[in-house]
Amino acid sequence: MSAVKPTRRSTVPPSVGRSGGFTLLEIMMVIGIVGVLASIALPAYVSYTERARMVEVTAFIAEVHTALAAEYASTGGFPDQLMGSQSRIAARQSGQPRVRRQDSRVPVSSPLIDQYYYEYNPRRNFAYVAIRLNRDEVSECRGRCMIHLAATEVNDQLQFFCGRWNRAYWRDPFPPKTIARECGTSNINRELRRLRRRG
Repeated sequence: MSAVKPTRRSTVPPSVGRSGGFTLLEIMMVIGIVGVLASIALPAYVSYTERARMVEVTAFIAEVHTALAAEYASTGGFPDQLMGSQSRIAARQSGQPRVRRQDSRVPVSSPLIDQYYYEYNPRRNFAYVAIRLNRDEVSECRGRCMIHLAATEVNDQLQFFCGRWNRAYWRDPFPPKTIARECGTSNINRELRRLRRRG
């Protein structure tokens, strides 16, 4: 019976095929993937931050809405003055001294809202507030950058419209995504003309 020779273990260390670092190609691929993800996420983040900041504008619109609705509920009409702004048309039609447009504008302590002014037309029985936004603070803002909130009586009920007065005030598409829920009407002047023709 032949003796089995014991196997000797090799004392030579196993060869290392590669080090634990990354190759240049792998690093470039990771940088490329991160760049693509950042380019997708950054616009969404900017839009989110603008929507969050637009709460100031929507809150101001809601405040005007509430003030006009309360006045209409108590008196059945609209006020000659609203939140510090005097209506030029109402003053002229009631025989009071004419109010200059510049004097009817009221500045607002908000970085997004520059100023606003109020108009009430007793003969046509509608009121509106023009809100001028700061173009440097709203990326979707073009042109004169104004939002209008109008109120009128339709079949003995108060109806509100929010949007632009005419096409020139804001480039299409309107309204901006940041206030789309609050401003659904694109052209208030056209809507008011349509209601007057129908009435």
